[in-house]
Amino acid sequence: MDGEMNESFMDWLSRSIIGISSVSWDLEDLTQALAKVGCSKVRTISNCKFILTYQTSDQKDDELKN
Repeated sequence: MDGEMNESFMDWLSRSIIGISSVSWDLEDLTQALAKVGCSKVRTISNCKFILTYQTSDQKDDELKN
């Protein structure tokens, strides 16, 4: 496949993870709770799956260890 790599997208991707919850969450409640541990943005995939984006990939990696 030919093309250029989108550096902005790759940066965002390196700072993001998919979170899966066993219970449904209200997006606002989840966003507020995760902001306390450094998550800068939460996007909904479904009512139990979310994309969590952190300020840095190191911060994301630290949260994955917990």
